[in-house]
Amino acid sequence: MGCLFANLAGKSADRFFSALDDYENVVGGMTAYMMPSIYYAAPEVYIYDLAVEVAWQRKGVGRRLIEELKSFCKGHGCKFVFVQADLADQHAIDFYRSTGGIQEDVVHFDYQL
Repeated sequence: MGCLFANLAGKSADRFFSALDDYENVVGGMTAYMMPSIYYAAPEVYIYDLAVEVAWQRKGVGRRLIEELKSFCKGHGCKFVFVQADLADQHAIDFYRSTGGIQEDVVHFDYQL
């Protein structure tokens, strides 16, 4: 399995990563957003979405995507990578913990427009 990085949006801060099987079929993907920090001189990165095809889950694909993102971010001087998981999604919470994520207790607010 390989990983492919693409900045498909040109100069946008969006970053797209794809996990490819041996035949170069996409089996997983991740979208992250690099943004300036108001706390640090270095940018921060928010994982917006991470998905892996069911047949490829629990085979290291998601973990590899996270590692590729962390490597990319270190190379670009980023300070933090963060992601949000719903409290009801125990699978996601367990996954992010297993990849070295540190859970914070925060309350998230949405504004319907």
